[in-house]
Amino acid sequence: MTPELEAEGLARDLIRTIQQARKDADLEVTERVEVEVAWSPENLDAIQRHEPAITAAVLASKIFWLVGTEEPRVKLTTL
Repeated sequence: MTPELEAEGLARDLIRTIQQARKDADLEVTERVEVEVAWSPENLDAIQRHEPAITAAVLASKIFWLVGTEEPRVKLTTL
């Protein structure tokens, strides 16, 4: 598996995580949010080039990237 394919997979995993957080927060499908993502530096480096796709998929106005652990942690703020 190439690093690019691995990064795409991580981006899809993050999208699923954010979408689940949206669902858990009972947000409307069309509601825009700002997202804080805390994840390991290696994973952040890999997925940040996919920010436009992630932003579009989860209706985020902005994504803030924070250093965290191996498991992604997201925090949503509604606009």
